[in-house]
Amino acid sequence: MDKKVWVLGSSNLDMTYRVKDIPLKGYTVEATSCMTATGGKGANQAVAAAHFGTQVGFIGAVGDDISSKMLLEVFDNAEIDRSHVLCIEKESSGSAIIFVDDQGDNCIAVHSGANKCIPTGMKPDFTKGDILVTQFEINIDAISHYFKLAKSCGVYTVINPSPYVSLSEEILDLTDMIVANESESSQMSGLKIRDVETAITAGKKILQMGPSTVVITLGAQGVVLVNQDDSLHITGRSVNVVDTQGAGDAFLGTLLAQLAKNKTYQEAISIANLVASLCVEKHGSTQVSMPTIDEIERYIKI
Repeated sequence: MDKKVWVLGSSNLDMTYRVKDIPLKGYTVEATSCMTATGGKGANQAVAAAHFGTQVGFIGAVGDDISSKMLLEVFDNAEIDRSHVLCIEKESSGSAIIFVDDQGDNCIAVHSGANKCIPTGMKPDFTKGDILVTQFEINIDAISHYFKLAKSCGVYTVINPSPYVSLSEEILDLTDMIVANESESSQMSGLKIRDVETAITAGKKILQMGPSTVVITLGAQGVVLVNQDDSLHITGRSVNVVDTQGAGDAFLGTLLAQLAKNKTYQEAISIANLVASLCVEKHGSTQVSMPTIDEIERYIKI
């Protein structure tokens, strides 16, 4: 029986501006296009996981504004359980402004709003073997509370340390897996990641902090998996990068969906890496650029 993926995280309304070059301080640049879409790392990862028919539950908060309707519709359309998404009175929903340049690189400013007000009084029906993932666009006390509850129920816990903040020993002790990019892994380990070899070294150092498994994404260089038994490098396909903003969340949501379907780490990472590579060939966030199942199965059977 497939496990349920729980996402404790953020939901935002994103405004994405395409520009020739990302503006420097004091500069005004003309955008070639503007798109409004739903996002937030948590919602993106939840939608990506649900894309594969996985049972997904979301734990979070929205504001009492017009944006909240759009955000809640995302969960309904993806058949995500939103019974633990609360509306916070006199608070705005999360939002983000994203600049994407002609090379596909981006910079993002986020206003957390209700995402930093997730209450700790909810009682998700965690079941042994479920998976819970979180990120750092939400209040830390909610992470601590729900991770403690999850571990008491035998749930496998995952942290995506983005945007990066230093993890407390308490939270690290409650974490089974870390999934981080090159920059986040460098900050966690204190080691500059330059290649696959240094990524493996960084992963081993992060293991010493408490988690049993570390996954480091390296963009064009693929993905590194490090655990107590082994280290593994999984390469990716060559791509024509258009927009990188959807890749990380698509990767993680897909990874967790495949693990929930009892795929091995290597199988799950290979599928997730493929999905991320297909995302960067399209414009838009994860919820816009997520490839169809048919597109994925042109390359790999899922």
